[in-house]
Amino acid sequence: MKSFSEKILLDQFKFINTLKVLLYFLPISLILGSGIVNINCLLIIGNLFLIFFFNRLLFKSYQKIFFIFYFFLGIIILNVIFSGNFKLSLISSLGLIRYFFLMLAILYCIENDEKFLLNFSKFLVFILVFVAGDTLYQYINGSDIFGIKPNTSHGQRLNGPFRNEYVVGSYLSKFFFISLIFLILARKNHFFLFSYLLFILAITLLSKERMASVMLVFMCGIFISFLSKITFKTKVLYLLIFLIFCISLISTNESIKNHLVIRSLDQIGISNKINLEKKHKKDFQDERVFFDSRWGAHYLTSFHIFLDNPILGSGIKTFREKCNDKKYENINSKSKKVRCNTHPHNIYLEIISEGGLLLFLSFVLFNLFIFYKFIFNINKTNEKKNLSLAIFCSFLMLFFPFQTTGSFFSTWNGIYYWFIYAFIAFEFRRIKN
Repeated sequence: MKSFSEKILLDQFKFINTLKVLLYFLPISLILGSGIVNINCLLIIGNLFLIFFFNRLLFKSYQKIFFIFYFFLGIIILNVIFSGNFKLSLISSLGLIRYFFLMLAILYCIENDEKFLLNFSKFLVFILVFVAGDTLYQYINGSDIFGIKPNTSHGQRLNGPFRNEYVVGSYLSKFFFISLIFLILARKNHFFLFSYLLFILAITLLSKERMASVMLVFMCGIFISFLSKITFKTKVLYLLIFLIFCISLISTNESIKNHLVIRSLDQIGISNKINLEKKHKKDFQDERVFFDSRWGAHYLTSFHIFLDNPILGSGIKTFREKCNDKKYENINSKSKKVRCNTHPHNIYLEIISEGGLLLFLSFVLFNLFIFYKFIFNINKTNEKKNLSLAIFCSFLMLFFPFQTTGSFFSTWNGIYYWFIYAFIAFEFRRIKN
């Protein structure tokens, strides 16, 4: 018969294996929908708690992380107490706590299984290639392998296996650099890595998600420029091929050019010529600048909400309610009648309007510290420099301030931020140790 201690070790081993399986399912659950994501997250957190219960010494190894968590938790509690909608903010804050423990679960598996990082990033490559291939099939045949067709009301954008959600580009771009970890750790030929990069980039551009496409192009350029263990001539060659590839794909595809370039230039007021279908003209009129667009109206409304609630904000997830206040009908935007949405489409404006200066400054300073640490670490001679570079590019992809984004507090979009925080924590702890 097994001793009591042996039984505990066996149970802990089972929970660890279950936890890893659930984490492998995480990128799949994001394809299946928010409901599946929520169930999966609860199972992950439940397994993590059981592991910590059997090995209570684990808390000591994450003391600094818990200290940061308690600091932000204190700010969030104040935000909830003084929120314009206590119940809504309370539920949303519980979602943030859930994602903190999800982050901790990912970090725990990376640090306690030397093969997990390699295998998980390898699995991500497989998933991204599948999603990209399925989307390419949809682009060529009009429907994906599951028979899902894009809705023409979304400007002929592609949805791949995501059914009614047009998030293929976001999904591919946000997971891309973490998936590169497999190619880096497995020491794959740079040509193979570069080919994979061009394939994912091409499908992201074909999806016609503007911000996902712009950010992926920008970050891929940075990644290639600072890639180590490659000669200068080869790097220049890759950059030239990369630029020619992007320019050729955009310029030869009229639909992509109209959606990603002409429409964007008009929206920010650089171009007053609109070469779009009539159905888009109601949102982008001649000679309109960015703040006259509906996104600009969201931004202006969120800023005015912040001015009315400067210290603690209006309350997490209350933008959707506050934006309806009559006093915001006077914002200086031609799109003020459509100023409302579930969030202001920029995480920094979302946090400053709903969380106030207290949460905003803490969040910004925390991310600036991460940025500084990455710059310092990448500049150091380091045999895993490309690993640091991939995680840094993923961090910039998500937290670059001048972009339209999903909500930081939502289920589907919010998970990516905490996902990358796990890899950031791993990277800093790896270098320190």
